[in-house]
Amino acid sequence: MKYIFFVLILFCSCFERKIDQINYVNNIKNNDSLINSIIGVWGDQEGNKGWEITKDSIFYFNENKSYYYFIKDGNLIGLYKDGPFMLGQIHVINDTLFCKLEGISVGETKAFKVNK
Repeated sequence: MKYIFFVLILFCSCFERKIDQINYVNNIKNNDSLINSIIGVWGDQEGNKGWEITKDSIFYFNENKSYYYFIKDGNLIGLYKDGPFMLGQIHVINDTLFCKLEGISVGETKAFKVNK
């Protein structure tokens, strides 16, 4: 009886570990997909450049400076000079980037893809 209980516990822990691995891989794939969709130059509707997002940094044209960022749970966390900031629930539809700015509760913010 103890042997069956031990085997059952071992099986469950291995199964749980496998699920964790699958979730980790899926999270990486989702982050990569999101990163690939936000790479580019973004600005306002008039075509004025605001920033360029690369694989691991955001270049601000008005400051002529880049800052690192990372993706966590569909949010972009930027390591800005005044401290970290968050663009929440970030997603791209066609050539429009939608996000919620941290600390602002009035709807979504939009940025538009700009040709280099």
